[in-house]
Amino acid sequence: MAGRLEQARAFLEKAGALDPADPESWQNLGAVLQSLGRPERARLLRALAALGDAYLCNRQTEWAEDVLRLGIQFGQELDESGPLFGLLGHARLVTERYGEAIGLFRRAIALGDDKREILPELARCFVERGRYVAAMACLAEARAAGADEERLRELDARVEKVLGPALTRYRSLMTAG
Repeated sequence: MAGRLEQARAFLEKAGALDPADPESWQNLGAVLQSLGRPERARLLRALAALGDAYLCNRQTEWAEDVLRLGIQFGQELDESGPLFGLLGHARLVTERYGEAIGLFRRAIALGDDKREILPELARCFVERGRYVAAMACLAEARAAGADEERLRELDARVEKVLGPALTRYRSLMTAG
């Protein structure tokens, strides 16, 4: 096992030195991923999520998407892939591909990603797509999960502006019943 670990480490170091835009780099990393056991794959997924998040923070969304898709491809059956779906959803959100982000956010939630972070972004996607009732439901669930209220206010205002009196009547019915 130790020899295999050393081979994998050397292979990863070599792959890490290659240009991230080079498809061969990703192929090599994929080969390593295929040979790992479940615990090692879970650790690697967490590392790929951190790398994808770093690329997103640096506004390198294309690279972030490549890293996140690779992690999803080789670990989608693992619970640790939830954050990868969430981060890929965020990448789609910032590039204004809201419809694509919706499915990714839903998958992230299904895999146990943090609802306090994901639901406000999912609600924003619904608002941007004109699906205000779905956004309203996400906002309510986000509040119940303990999401940051400040993140929700702007979305609430946009939903209220569109739904207007119908939303007021709905809320009064919900609080009365």
